[in-house]
Amino acid sequence: MDKHKEINEYFKELEEKKEFSGTVLVGQGDHVILKESYGMANHDFDIPNKLDTKFCIASITKSITAMAIMLLAQDNKLDLNDTINKYVVDYPNSNKITIHQLLTHTAGLAPLYKDPEYFIYTKDKHSLNDYINKFKYKPLVNEPGEKFEYSNMGYSLLSYIIEKVSNKTYEDFIKEAIFKKLSMMSTGCFKNEKILKNKANGYSMVNGNMINCTMKDFSVFNGAGNIYSTVEDLTIWLRALMKGQILTEIYNEKLLKEYGQVYEDFYYGYGKIMLKKNNKIEYFYQDGGLPGFKSVYLVYPDKGVSVILLSNYDFINLTSIINKIEEIAFQCSPTFKLD
Repeated sequence: MDKHKEINEYFKELEEKKEFSGTVLVGQGDHVILKESYGMANHDFDIPNKLDTKFCIASITKSITAMAIMLLAQDNKLDLNDTINKYVVDYPNSNKITIHQLLTHTAGLAPLYKDPEYFIYTKDKHSLNDYINKFKYKPLVNEPGEKFEYSNMGYSLLSYIIEKVSNKTYEDFIKEAIFKKLSMMSTGCFKNEKILKNKANGYSMVNGNMINCTMKDFSVFNGAGNIYSTVEDLTIWLRALMKGQILTEIYNEKLLKEYGQVYEDFYYGYGKIMLKKNNKIEYFYQDGGLPGFKSVYLVYPDKGVSVILLSNYDFINLTSIINKIEEIAFQCSPTFKLD
């Protein structure tokens, strides 16, 4: 059985069991192994997912934010070792926290995704300033630079710095500097007052029932999780990243470098996690999840393989799915896992 057929049959089985809904792309070099859509974008109106369906990509946003910061560093508009008090006024410990530490989740900021108050707050519309001010007095959990602690706030602070340095909104800057340059016409930031064409609704499973839990507003996740995209556009972005089409060679290398250990063989970079064995990066990835949505991209540099998966079910088993793709595509033991 060829790889396309085997992977497609696997996703068809998941679709039938209501264990997956979304779009998937598996590519090797310029060859597409699989590019398919499954399930429904809207269960109420029986609208199927298609390849041009737009999904909330959640924390994949962080990889794009990291690229935006590197563009500003490349243009000498900021330094990665700057402390953030240069850009953010009246933020506790800002004289000790650097841009590099925000990028690598080593600033010591509290993991707000573990805080019930955070999820209550983010259900409603708030400005970036209000969001930062609301949670800025949470005590540090580590000294800046000491260890990895995943932080949404860190990337929201980076989006704030992007706005201060560029004199543009975060949305306008990434649109002009990245999306327009790459002709990513189906990618942007959520504006919940506008109707977005071809947008998937997000679903959760509650007591065996499919519940539409699409958030009213994603803007509070500015820089950390407020971007929508398609598998086609993210393929363009990944290709540009790997071919150095946006950044100079030196800054692209910095963006793709690992900076420290998360756990076991996993290391952190700028807006991504990497599996490194025998002093070689096996793959790097960023996953994301918000109510109703899950997403992930992976790049296997030596194999020239990329995987993009966007789902409007927040209850899918990403680890199991990616391991199955690895098994079929590479005939190898599974290596992917989420902590």
